[in-house]
Amino acid sequence: MQAFYTFEAGSGDVIADRSGVGSPLDLKIESPRAVQWKNGALAVRSNAKILSMQPADKIVEAVRRSNAISIEAWIRPANLK
Repeated sequence: MQAFYTFEAGSGDVIADRSGVGSPLDLKIESPRAVQWKNGALAVRSNAKILSMQPADKIVEAVRRSNAISIEAWIRPANLK
């Protein structure tokens, strides 16, 4: 696992990488007003850019070495319509 985000911060504009692998690949929320922190979750309320704060070199290198990538996301829609 190259990057892991738990959304435990509960506030702020940074989502910390908790993987413990290499240099952390923290994410920056450009418009904090567009999101709402919840218990272990982040609700995106409107258009929001959430970007890595530096190049994702550790992910790129792992994909190149393995020639594969897996992404897991737990998403719960607020509105099914």
